Amino acid sequence: GGTLCIILSLFLSSFIKFFENSNNKNNLNDDPLFWIKIWKNAIENGLQTIEEYGHAKPNSRSIVDPLYSIKNYLTEYINNESSHVITKDFLKKLVDTTFVSMESTAKMKPKVGRASYVDPNQITT
Repeated sequence: GGTLCIILSLFLSSFIKFFENSNNKNNLNDDPLFWIKIWKNAIENGLQTIEEYGHAKPNSRSIVDPLYSIKNYLTEYINNESSHVITKDFLKKLVDTTFVSMESTAKMKPKVGRASYVDPNQITT
C-alpha cells in the first residue's frame, strides 16, 4: 500500500512505454535471446524512472533491490548464454534469484520510504 503502489505504477508505465516504443520487433527471428534482452531493457527503463522520482537506489531496502536482481540476472544470462534458452530452468533461476534478493532486504538498514522514519528497534525481520 501507500507509496509502493505509486512507485510500481511509475515502474510499470515506464516499462510498458519501452515495449510500445521498441523498434526491435524485426529482430525477433534473428536473436534467440530477443525477449530476454527486451525485458532487461524495459526493466532498466522502469528502474530509471523509479530512481528519478523515488530516489531509491540498490541497497536501500526497497522494491528497487529485487528489481535490480532481476535486471542483473537477465544481464548475466545474456552475457553467458549463446543461443538456446531452457525456459523452465531460466524461470526457476529468475524466481530464486529474486526471492533471495527480496529476503536479503530484511537485514538492510532502510534508507527510503516509511521504514527509514521508524526507530530501527521497532522493525521486525
